[in-house]
Amino acid sequence: MKYIARISVFGGREISKEIYNDAYNLGKLLNINKYLVYCGGGKGVMEAVAKGVKESGGQCVGILKG
Repeated sequence: MKYIARISVFGGREISKEIYNDAYNLGKLLNINKYLVYCGGGKGVMEAVAKGVKESGGQCVGILKG
């Protein structure tokens, strides 16, 4: 797949269900619009974004501390 751009997403670990759902939908939209997504490997926002990307058929590059 040819990506139009790369984007990184980082966010909080302790978030509400509403923010989790928003981050999940953001991940889906980023993939659908052909962005290559980089995000951290933690829980919360980063988990939700990565899940949205993956479940919509995309790939997310995980960045881990250490």
